[in-house]
Amino acid sequence: MVYPSEETPRQSLWLSNLDMIIRPPYGHTRHLYIYHPNNNNNNNNNNNNTSTIFDFEILKGALGKALVLYYPVAGRLKMNDNNNRYEIDCNEKGVLFIETETKCTLNDLNDGDQPNYELRKELTAKCDYSKGLSSFPLFTAQITRFSCGGVTLGMTTHHHVADGFGFAQFINCWANLAKGVEPQVKPCHDRALFLGARVPPQVNFEHLEYEPPLPPISPKSLSDEIPSTIGHFFRLSEEQIKTLKLAANSNHVSTFKAIAAQVWRSACKARELADDQDVKLYILVDGRSRLKDPLLPQGYFGNVIYFACCVAKVGELIHNPLCYTISKIDEAVKKMGNSEYLRSSVDSLELLPDLTDRLCGMHRMTCPNLQINSWAKLPFTEADFGPGKPDSVGLGEIYLEGQCKIISGSSEDKSIYVGIRLFKPHMDLFRKYFYDFLEN
Repeated sequence: MVYPSEETPRQSLWLSNLDMIIRPPYGHTRHLYIYHPNNNNNNNNNNNNTSTIFDFEILKGALGKALVLYYPVAGRLKMNDNNNRYEIDCNEKGVLFIETETKCTLNDLNDGDQPNYELRKELTAKCDYSKGLSSFPLFTAQITRFSCGGVTLGMTTHHHVADGFGFAQFINCWANLAKGVEPQVKPCHDRALFLGARVPPQVNFEHLEYEPPLPPISPKSLSDEIPSTIGHFFRLSEEQIKTLKLAANSNHVSTFKAIAAQVWRSACKARELADDQDVKLYILVDGRSRLKDPLLPQGYFGNVIYFACCVAKVGELIHNPLCYTISKIDEAVKKMGNSEYLRSSVDSLELLPDLTDRLCGMHRMTCPNLQINSWAKLPFTEADFGPGKPDSVGLGEIYLEGQCKIISGSSEDKSIYVGIRLFKPHMDLFRKYFYDFLEN
């Protein structure tokens, strides 16, 4: 275990409504930072063997320093029985950090054009949840040295502590401290001040994103058996992305909106839903640059994830041009630019007697619902521990039907990868419809 290198505040850290609903408490998010032996992102180090540069003791010492600044990461979750809310017990229990070696090479990380999840699972530390809420660390890291000289740094992060942007901030701070560079941005831990509900709560908008999801629909071919699902990643090259935007009749539409629209339409077709069936899309949106009164400080450490949401009839999406679906997504995302809407969103959660049924889980994603989350602009690839920035940053397996994640390709590749999990009978159809713009 690694502990803060200096004494830190011993306190219970209040969690906002956004911290509480982002996912269930028993689970971590996996990240895999991949550093090739000939790291092209390093201009200062001529050593081709990356594994000799990742000195475990140096990284361990830097991690202890980072935990002084980001002390909630070294704490444990607990339940406040007085208000039935989760909190972080800032008790300096520490984080798990281990190193290991493998006879595999970095080429083994993929099986053809798909991630090799059997291997990748071995590259992050396992958490034991069996001993209860306060027993497991909120962050783990594992260095794995490969026979080819490459290195992976596998991390698990707990979403009640912070979102992807927040943890990227923490990891980049750790990386800088490992090089002897003091972080320029210091974390802010006052969640109640910046994301507490107003008193009294002021709900001035309808919040479709927190209404119950649409009732689940099982595939027609599996109506008499337990549905099974499958995950797959689809690559879009830089040229294919340009072609997709042309199919949308716009060079000005964002890459994300064009891809998200194509994913939603393709999922509707692949799921073989009736034209009059309602479908619901959730899009995760970072509220950091959108919130006002007060503005969030640059170093705010916590969750600032909101859900843009839209509902449409299947027939509207699949029988109209792609630009129609983009317009539906654009309309939903534009609401997120209104700071008052975001404040109202937090207040609406405050009025609920129990946040449990608003948790972001399987029931909010499965057919005919869909959730899209983009990692493409998160600053994970800035984590230079000495040998250079990572060649790529991958994520763990997608487990839930109807969950879609968009990630960037390698540092040299301007491609985008779209990962999605669907019922097995739907995946081949999804592949067909997802690439149909290339045929026109």
